Amino acid sequence: MLLGLVATTCFIAGIFVGSFGKADSTNESPSDLRITGTVNFRVNDSWHADAGAIVLILPESPRGVARQDPATLTPQLFKPLENPAIESVRGAGGDVVRANLEGNFELFAQADKYALVVISNDKSDDQQQQLSREQVALLSQYFLPVENLIGMQHYHWQTVQLVDENVDAGKIQFE
Repeated sequence: MLLGLVATTCFIAGIFVGSFGKADSTNESPSDLRITGTVNFRVNDSWHADAGAIVLILPESPRGVARQDPATLTPQLFKPLENPAIESVRGAGGDVVRANLEGNFELFAQADKYALVVISNDKSDDQQQQLSREQVALLSQYFLPVENLIGMQHYHWQTVQLVDENVDAGKIQFE
């Protein structure tokens, strides 16, 4: 009887202590704003969800970022856990996610000016995609070699200003 009482007490204490250590499954903090959108690609005359597309939000003025090889952020080699490239982006105030099966994404960041970069999982070319000088300058603050991030995949780039409201990036479509 005493053994049962001790076991029950320890079990309840474990549940109580464990509830305080529960990690949130997102990169969200109370002051973060949400950026949402949908990624699609076109095949013939129909649109399909670009499931697995990589979506990054990068502060345009990063500080103290340790540059990483972006290979583990490409759609083909994406590594969601224990990824130094993701940790570096999040440490600088950005975020990285994959689009879900419906092509939807949700990122979290604080008020600032960002580059929203979407790398298609399904649309690619036979040659390297060309980045502008400004895009290379920003990406090189986060990644080396920069070319490993985009590669042959189609990409979308837009500037997003987060002030005090959530942002819907809308439909990002790859032809």
